[in-house]
Amino acid sequence: MGARTECQSECPKYTDIRSRSRLANSKSHRWIMEEKGKTDVLTFGTGNSSLGKFLVASSDKGIRAILFGDTKDVLFEELRREFPDATCVGGGDEYGNVIGAVGYLIEHPESEFQLPLDTAGGDFEQLTRAAIRTICAGKTVSHAEIARMIGASSESARYVADVCAKNTIAVAVPCHRVEEADGVGPQYRWGERIRRALLIREKAYLPKSPWVGFP
Repeated sequence: MGARTECQSECPKYTDIRSRSRLANSKSHRWIMEEKGKTDVLTFGTGNSSLGKFLVASSDKGIRAILFGDTKDVLFEELRREFPDATCVGGGDEYGNVIGAVGYLIEHPESEFQLPLDTAGGDFEQLTRAAIRTICAGKTVSHAEIARMIGASSESARYVADVCAKNTIAVAVPCHRVEEADGVGPQYRWGERIRRALLIREKAYLPKSPWVGFP
């Protein structure tokens, strides 16, 4: 996973977000959380990072959730609240590769994440997430700017804010780079401490402008 070397100024082709590849399912021992009559299966696992514990959950299409939480129990409860109709299956050893990739992303949020994502929602939500993923690492934009990027009116900024507030895929869908024009407004879902820490890490990798002038 190499560091991102350039940023797109426009949204990528929106068909790109519909092309998915299958995450490998673990064939090792797995355990199931109360599953009867549920057809949506999510494999999950947890990890530790310098920003705290995190949980990753994925379908056969890609990562559905990256959540931060204080304890495993808190993370499990949040996963169940977000996806009440899903069968949640603990991943085995092979899923450790996914956990490791997400852990690396958290420590190096400026890097380009290679694993596929499984995002839900209508056209507006999908276009909004696609636009957010084009924001340069270490930079921030307003909700209104995201609205303009996808061809919506500035009045749609409140709907962009709602998409950010409901985002379940932390860091990989970098809503920490979106804020109100005055720097306030709806708070980052996982807290200001994590949001600022991610931005600081990203800014550390921004290319330095060469000094121009006379000695």
